[in-house]
Amino acid sequence: MTLLQAIILGIVQGLTEFLPVSSSGHLVLFKELLNVPIEDNISFQVAVHAGTLLAVLIFYRVRLLTIIRESWRGEGDGRKWILCLIVGTIPAVLAYVTVKDHLEILFNGTTWIGIAWLFTAALLFSAERFSFERFSVGKMGFMRVVVIGIAQAVALIPGVSRSGSTISAALLMGVKRKSAIDFSFILSLPAVGGGVILKMLEWLADPAAFGLPYIYFSFILSLPAVGGEVILKMPEWLADPSAFGLPYLMGGLAAFATGYLAIAIMLKVVTGGKLGWFALYCLVLGIVALVV
Repeated sequence: MTLLQAIILGIVQGLTEFLPVSSSGHLVLFKELLNVPIEDNISFQVAVHAGTLLAVLIFYRVRLLTIIRESWRGEGDGRKWILCLIVGTIPAVLAYVTVKDHLEILFNGTTWIGIAWLFTAALLFSAERFSFERFSVGKMGFMRVVVIGIAQAVALIPGVSRSGSTISAALLMGVKRKSAIDFSFILSLPAVGGGVILKMLEWLADPAAFGLPYIYFSFILSLPAVGGEVILKMPEWLADPSAFGLPYLMGGLAAFATGYLAIAIMLKVVTGGKLGWFALYCLVLGIVALVV
């Protein structure tokens, strides 16, 4: 993977992870355009998902600290938030464990992704047309949380947007718009974080698959003692950045920056009642994917 390819794919991952248009579907599309086998590149998957994970953590740092503090003190809605996050994550975990191998087949073509994009478009249109605002997250019943969790599990299918499906499910069940988007993005933390951990376990089984040679780690660990040696190696790094994992670093940074931007955009889109534009985008993409 070249540096430019990694940055492009990082931007795609960051934007589409939080915009309701399906990051998995877009990555499949761009892997075909760029001829990059993303599904076999553990290093890139870890880097870009870690980037989007960091974007959520930083964007919602105040809310997350409030949830932790309220949970510890038994105040406010903190403990209810924690329970909702646990309950909402369970369906995705069960789906991943039971059907993961079957879903991977869908990454190999655009037909199923086109159908999934059409499904996402219908879901977004429905949410924009039939949503109503009644509950905050703290007032949601656990059955509503389970439905949102199931919507997140469905988004394991390439082309089905995780943010689009969870936000739409919440809006259709009467969750207030601001609460729906906050819960959707914070709910992504266990799912995305779990995915990063699973990929890291694969890396630990075969560190070379991460694309970072052992010498890279030795440089970091011995930096105070052999800083001069690192400087001497810099020309090699500049001559062949991929040997030191630079494309993965830049891809992760690109995913972080664009992910942070996408969260801010989505807050304005959802609260402003603009989901219909993304529904139209998914509709067009779905038709193109089926026809081409």
